[in-house]
Amino acid sequence: MDLAAVGTYTAIGLTFGLTGGLSPGPITALVIGQTLRYGRHEGYKVALAPVITDGPLLALTMFLVARLQNIDVFAAVVGLLGAAVLFWLAVDSMKAGQLTVENNTGSPGSVTKAVLTNLVNPHPYLFWFTIGAPTALKAAQAHPGALVGFVSGFAAAIVGTKMLIAYSVDRYRTIFSGPAYRWTMRILGIMLMALGVQFAMDGIDILLR
Repeated sequence: MDLAAVGTYTAIGLTFGLTGGLSPGPITALVIGQTLRYGRHEGYKVALAPVITDGPLLALTMFLVARLQNIDVFAAVVGLLGAAVLFWLAVDSMKAGQLTVENNTGSPGSVTKAVLTNLVNPHPYLFWFTIGAPTALKAAQAHPGALVGFVSGFAAAIVGTKMLIAYSVDRYRTIFSGPAYRWTMRILGIMLMALGVQFAMDGIDILLR
């Protein structure tokens, strides 16, 4: 086994994962929102979304990069779908009421929300198309273990970081009691809506080129 290649690509995967995990975006906002409303375990479920979506997405992008003649149109459609989902999540966040024990007894649908959000978020597609898939191909060429290291490092870092965010938010949730909680959810809703507007504008801009 080429240990140098395995170590190098594992480090690259960890770096990409940490960057994605700490970056503000729809999944981060959803981790915070679901944790505040339903507890850290629902935040953990949201954090697992990349494990569910990014494996197939990596395989898909590696296949499509060599075959798609017009990736721009594909990215535009994904962006517009993402905007619609983000608007829905924004409204759902801004409608959140008082933070109480009863909030934890509802049906949060964290996994569904997280997977849907990640699937229609253009950022993972752009990452895998432009950086992730080419790097994975190079890792596979260097050694199969390097590919495993790259993917494992990425998954561990991005999921671990999101889970840490969920834990921290839940640990200090008393800060968000009363009006602070409602305003936090409204701010998250505004953030999601702003991201939705950005996704929609990007998609329209691509279609009008």
